[in-house]
Amino acid sequence: MSDSLGQMNHNLEGLKSDLNEVTKGRDCLDSEVLVLKEQLEMAQAVAEENEAIAIEARQMAEARKNYAEEEEVKLLEKSVEELEYTINVLENKVSSSMERLKGNGCRERS
Repeated sequence: MSDSLGQMNHNLEGLKSDLNEVTKGRDCLDSEVLVLKEQLEMAQAVAEENEAIAIEARQMAEARKNYAEEEEVKLLEKSVEELEYTINVLENKVSSSMERLKGNGCRERS
């Protein structure tokens, strides 16, 4: 009987040792889970920040595009004004030349 008690005691000690190992393993895994959760939270925060930066960059790009388009319109309007002025000057020169020709006795060709 003493042998059986000794064997049971030995088995019990083995089970306690196994339980301690499993408990240590669980504690280690719990620590790893906490670290991974913290890393996940940091990664999510960085992702949110990057998304905000991307949205801001898109908005800035759109604003710059709109500004560039407005500047292009202004430049084209100025070019049109300059062309209209040039046409006006040329029409006046043609008109003046026609008047001189009429004054010199030349006839206009049709």
